[in-house]
Amino acid sequence: MNTHPKQIIAATAVALALAVPAYANITVINNTLGSATSFPSFAISGNNGSLAFQDVIGTTGGSSLQGPGNSPQGTVANNGFGEIFNWTGSSSTLSALSIIDTGGGGTPTYQPFLFDLGTSIFNSTSSTFNPSTQVDLLSNITVTPPALGSANFLEFDFSGTDAITLLTGHSYAFGLLNNNNDSSLTFLRSGGGSSDPNGIGFSLTSLSATSETSGFSGNNRTAFIGIYTVPVPEPATYALFGGGLALLGFARRFKK
Repeated sequence: MNTHPKQIIAATAVALALAVPAYANITVINNTLGSATSFPSFAISGNNGSLAFQDVIGTTGGSSLQGPGNSPQGTVANNGFGEIFNWTGSSSTLSALSIIDTGGGGTPTYQPFLFDLGTSIFNSTSSTFNPSTQVDLLSNITVTPPALGSANFLEFDFSGTDAITLLTGHSYAFGLLNNNNDSSLTFLRSGGGSSDPNGIGFSLTSLSATSETSGFSGNNRTAFIGIYTVPVPEPATYALFGGGLALLGFARRFKK
């Protein structure tokens, strides 16, 4: 069978274009925790990367999901809360992030936010930041977590402009702002006071607040989060994609 060169060029360009995802910026999905001792190896959605980092203290005085040591504790999120993590991997695309929801949801709305805090380490109650001076890296939208009656992995999938590039050595603060200012959602955090070298949990009243409160109940407790990433495409990949589009444009001009 003979294939016209223009057909080959067009098929190549279309295949390259289809490799670039185009869907909603932030979506929410959940799955039961069960007897898990760590966050799932792959994003629940199945197409948003693999687990690159989890903020779970498994040492004495801390806690693991189902393992030995102090039991994890649920904390009511009656304003804004989150977790700071320090990214030590190579530059990667943040494709999903999970917390553990131990109950609530169904009607209240929350605004996800993400700050780049630079290269400083925030891992004690004395390390704080000023939310009002930070730039939210996520779209200004609200989400409604599903109604959950027991422990669930609650995953936020990112795409488009919300799938940011994590920079090596930078600390990031991810959180949810409770728009209802009520006790409608409970999230899992460590039960002990062990310091987390990667970061610390925090609470705040609003994104315009001039200070946040590091830790929970005055201790170096951490909120449990799982971070999913995909590799940043190599420059050669962008060149190939651009070349495919150029070939498609050439084919169209040739056809005329």
